Amino acid sequence: MSELLDQSICYRRTLPLAARRLQVAPPAEVVERMNRRNEALLLMLESLEAAQPEGEDAHGHESSPELQRLERKLDLALDLLFELLSDRLDRPQTVPVCFNEYAVQWQDGHGFPEGAWVEVDLYLHPLLPRAVKLLGQVTDGTRCEICLEGLNDTVRNLLSRFIFRQHRREVARQRSAQ
Repeated sequence: MSELLDQSICYRRTLPLAARRLQVAPPAEVVERMNRRNEALLLMLESLEAAQPEGEDAHGHESSPELQRLERKLDLALDLLFELLSDRLDRPQTVPVCFNEYAVQWQDGHGFPEGAWVEVDLYLHPLLPRAVKLLGQVTDGTRCEICLEGLNDTVRNLLSRFIFRQHRREVARQRSAQ
């Protein structure tokens, strides 16, 4: 594993990923637009994954059975909508990927030359039809590894929190399997 991937917890999974080479570093306004989009997507993902205790609303108050039933119906409708959208999307091929808030590494047959700018579309959740878009420069062309560039602090923090939640779930699964 690389120095960048050793800096914090990595998320390892097989995910839909598409990468394309850019001719030059993207302009600041493109990077800013990408950061805003990624921030919205990661916040949406965070709220999608947020688990509330049964019988409590977002403020910790007991909710009525009618409200709970309505909430379950809404959850079911959203799940069905996401499933319908997912079936109609042309997602890229899934590949083994390892990433943190500093770097992304994946297996790819053709690779990119070291120093090349690359844009990566990474689909983090099967229910979300949008990908997080990451920019970076190739640090290792043989393993397709890029050093993430242009992430603002908010997006870097949200990405780190997503990875930590996944890591915590994996540890819990391993403990329950023992």
